Amino acid sequence: MQNPFITLGVPETATEQQVHLAYRRLVKECHPDAQDGDAQKERAQARLIALNLAYEEAMRRAGAKTAAAHTPSPRLYSLQDTNRLARRLLDQRLFDSALRVLERCADADVTWHYLRGQALLGLGRPAEAHDAFRQAVRLEPDNNDYRRAALTAFTAAKRRQKPLGRVGAWAHNALRK
Repeated sequence: MQNPFITLGVPETATEQQVHLAYRRLVKECHPDAQDGDAQKERAQARLIALNLAYEEAMRRAGAKTAAAHTPSPRLYSLQDTNRLARRLLDQRLFDSALRVLERCADADVTWHYLRGQALLGLGRPAEAHDAFRQAVRLEPDNNDYRRAALTAFTAAKRRQKPLGRVGAWAHNALRK
């Protein structure tokens, strides 16, 4: 495959926005519906496929550069700070960020496992959330909140195994993007 930035006509240092604008401009020019003859439509379709592949790769590369520039150092937080920060992120419904913060911590206690389960459940990963909640229950078997959370994750995981649940999970993931 040719360099995606060359295909889109942008420099390799292009931002996500520049890549997106170049992609949209090129797609409008070569869209098959805008062509007259069958041969032109086929060439336009092939060009559109090449543009789509180049766009995906260029956005991945541009996004990786942006993320690398904005990613904080992999500093390890104390367990208390980690739990406090993760709880705050969960309250803001930033499940992915909460999970990343939790996984930077070297230690884990019952609260850490419970918060990890909440983050995973919020991300739509109930089977993994159930495992995290079960670990919290193992560490503190008399806590009914942990038991209730484990049961909720278990039923969500079971629901996802049914055909209608898989369609719902697919739709949930598609809408998140």
